[in-house]
Amino acid sequence: MRNCWVSILALVMSVIALMLSYRVAPIDFKDYWGFVLGVQSLLVTILIGWQILNVFEVKRQIEDFNETISKLKKENENIIHDKISDYDLTVSALFQQLEGIRQFNSGHGKDALAFFMKSLKLLNAASDKTPIDGLVSYILGIKSEKLYVSPISKEDVDLYLQIISNCTSEKKPELLKYVMSLPVSEKNDN
Repeated sequence: MRNCWVSILALVMSVIALMLSYRVAPIDFKDYWGFVLGVQSLLVTILIGWQILNVFEVKRQIEDFNETISKLKKENENIIHDKISDYDLTVSALFQQLEGIRQFNSGHGKDALAFFMKSLKLLNAASDKTPIDGLVSYILGIKSEKLYVSPISKEDVDLYLQIISNCTSEKKPELLKYVMSLPVSEKNDN
């Protein structure tokens, strides 16, 4: 658009220069053509200068565009990395929960509880909290099924209480009460 206006301005200036030169001096082809050639040379110089400025302007815009693309690319890479990490946490938690279910169905309450707590810890760190309610149901299922849980260490109880304190489930008080009611051994079984 700028080039169009500059071209129009150059044309108008050429016409004005021609008109002024006709009024000031009588038509003498030597002087007349010299004046026209001088005006035309000046206008061509201005146009070339304008084009050089446009080259620098376009170069700056390209650099700004490339910088914007780099920023967007980095932001998207970070978002994708965060989503993959979050998905990895959720999948790992579901695998832990699956092993806990297997232990639960086999009648190993202590091992099932350990796997469920590992799963709950991973789900607390993930952004997708939907599997937590099912997991909490399984943990409380150990209690309701009266599945025997052999005594666990005080360190494990403290760890479980810390994991549950970060939980977002509505049944958090029941979980805390259940873990505090578990039999505690005097030594660390791990």
